[in-house]
Amino acid sequence: MSAPLGTRRATLQRRIRLLVGATITYNVIEAAVALAEGTRVSSSALIGFGLDSVVEISSAAAVAWQFSAKDPETREKAALRFIALSFFALAAYVAVDAVLSLFGLGEARPSLIGIVLAAASLVIMPVLSFTQRRTGRELGSLSAVADSKQTLLCTYLSAILLVGLVLNSLWGWSWADPVAALGIAAIAVREGLNAWARGPLLLTKGADVPVVALVLFVVFAALGFGWRSWEQRRRTGSTGFRGISGRLGSAERFTGVGFVAALAAAVLAPVLQLVGAVSPVAVLHAPLIQTAGIVIAVVGIFATVYAQLDMGDSWRIGVDPSETTTLVRTGVFGWVRNPIFTAMMTFGFGIALVTANLVAIAGFLLLAATIELQVRIVEEPYLLTVHGDAYRDYLANVGRFVPGVGRGRLLGGAAFGWVSYARMR
Repeated sequence: MSAPLGTRRATLQRRIRLLVGATITYNVIEAAVALAEGTRVSSSALIGFGLDSVVEISSAAAVAWQFSAKDPETREKAALRFIALSFFALAAYVAVDAVLSLFGLGEARPSLIGIVLAAASLVIMPVLSFTQRRTGRELGSLSAVADSKQTLLCTYLSAILLVGLVLNSLWGWSWADPVAALGIAAIAVREGLNAWARGPLLLTKGADVPVVALVLFVVFAALGFGWRSWEQRRRTGSTGFRGISGRLGSAERFTGVGFVAALAAAVLAPVLQLVGAVSPVAVLHAPLIQTAGIVIAVVGIFATVYAQLDMGDSWRIGVDPSETTTLVRTGVFGWVRNPIFTAMMTFGFGIALVTANLVAIAGFLLLAATIELQVRIVEEPYLLTVHGDAYRDYLANVGRFVPGVGRGRLLGGAAFGWVSYARMR
């Protein structure tokens, strides 16, 4: 960024101060409404959104303080550090509150006021952010651009908040609220790291993108495996974990080990990228693709948790041949036969886009392949044996992973799957 001189520079500095004032004014209103409404309805996401507004006010105030000096550049580093620490404090509080909500300590109620607030911010904040970012770049101010990125962050947070509140209001999915709050916390951590290290960039240089991928994976594992197993044990006395089935060298063992290896690759890929051992594929290393990956991964997390809850007490990790579970055909299972796996592949695809290096891509391909084999070789033979004609009817009318796709085919490689299942027993 080049720094302009003379009258133009003074004009840009005045514009920055006006934009900062507008941002502070809006965020004061936003914070007051979100915190009051979030407290009223016990919404972790709304409270987190309100606290983010407080952080944005602090950020804007820090930039205003910087530009009140005769030489604003002398205060830039201190302003960036303040912005970063504000983000970290926000993330810590929201994450703890969301986890407590997930474990049953408070349940969010629907909020029409929250929905209206999120929708309004989704329209207003991008305009403020774009104007300030353009001005900051022309002025050559890292802190002004950082503050504009923080304002843009409100757009992403508004979208996440809106999804969580709408799901809770329309369908009573109270768990969507703390999940949305965790998404807000993850983005806050990421922006705090940005501000601490460089200050300006939201997915433009990409050095922090592996951190985002790791945070998303931790949230996915905590909800999809940790919290869901805890909830299953609370409801049934069993965690639902059945482990890897089959004998050593069998197809069942191969699919189980392959699934674990795919998850390991999803963690290893961003770690290797962080230490510089691998680099993203050039054609996929773009802000738009990385942002799309984050959105897809978050959708995958939501969908995984929802499908797991929709399965009820029949939910399991793995297959126990000696066990008989209810054939679930209602809810999302009336659309596809394996919605949990569909959601997991959605999450895996999103993570592969976030850190699009060869390890991440190979991990996603391995995940898709092992899920396909697990369903065809292990689970479909098991369900056919246990449920007989009821499963044949289900098979004929509902798609395997996508609605309408994979209906009416008894099993791909049915004979092999049947023999494999017989050996499991």
